[in-house]
Amino acid sequence: AELTDGFEICTVNHAAGGTVRLDATITYTDSNHEIGAYAHEHAELTDNVNFVKVYSPSEGDECYIEYDGDDLSIDPIKGNCVGDDTIAWWYMSSGHVLGVYDGRLIEYCPSTLAPLGLVVGPDELQGKRVLVVGSGLQECRVDNAARISVQEGMEGADCADSEGEEQAVLLVDDASGAVTVVQPNEDGSYWRKIVRNKMIRMKEKRREQAAAAYARATFEVESAPVVSSWGPYTSIVGTAKTTGVPGLTKEASRQWSTLSGSKMGEWKVVGQQIKKTFAEIDQDHSGFLDKTELRQAITALDPTCSDTTISEMISSADSDGDGKIAMDEFVKIMLNV
Repeated sequence: AELTDGFEICTVNHAAGGTVRLDATITYTDSNHEIGAYAHEHAELTDNVNFVKVYSPSEGDECYIEYDGDDLSIDPIKGNCVGDDTIAWWYMSSGHVLGVYDGRLIEYCPSTLAPLGLVVGPDELQGKRVLVVGSGLQECRVDNAARISVQEGMEGADCADSEGEEQAVLLVDDASGAVTVVQPNEDGSYWRKIVRNKMIRMKEKRREQAAAAYARATFEVESAPVVSSWGPYTSIVGTAKTTGVPGLTKEASRQWSTLSGSKMGEWKVVGQQIKKTFAEIDQDHSGFLDKTELRQAITALDPTCSDTTISEMISSADSDGDGKIAMDEFVKIMLNV
């Protein structure tokens, strides 16, 4: 329905004789800004994982984060961890627009600022800080590459004919000291929509190096755990609902590292020692490690490890999907943690 200063969004229930329900009212404040008011709580959507709350940025709103001069680095959430109430959005030097809302990292259309899709889900983002740092070669720097035109109809035009300077989007876990690099798609976008192509590893490596440099300086360590996140990419249809990957960015990878970093850290380079360790865990001598045996080995090192995490560990190592870990799968996972 149209109003003189806005419009209404309604739902028609054909199963109930065409009854009309008012869902929201959009009111224009001027030619470029509007205010949305929900008419009800949408209780039927509360427990439906297929629906996600959406915030649409607008130029000049209080959630926009600006760069400081020519600096390519930005701290969009001002040193805080991402929570359900965190709202911020910013331009990348490439012209792409990212934002944090409802515990998620989201990409927006540079021209309309409408949401394009999920970049990092709450399963991977909760409790972490989001940072953007420059990652390109110094000799390729271009002044003011991170500044984007805000002229109406020309949004993002500064970068229309170039890729902009390279930047790395980082997820920083202060509790563990781990840093995750959020790698863009091959076309430069970030939202999780296509099967990943590995032909851009050089840029990805530089982003990882930038993340490692940040972690070394921040946590004052010689080396820091840095992984990359490309999203699950199990399908080229639709968009991702979650982005944490068991064995990469979720709890399973940290528990494998715990096992490796204790006694198993000494077994990595010697095949016979790995075989001996496998035999020690394989108490029924079946030639496979099942959930019970793995639980006993892990809880001996970390009593707080949950059954869910152990199941994820098995999933991350179980390449043939039989629910058990064979010797060759055990060797591969231990040599790659």
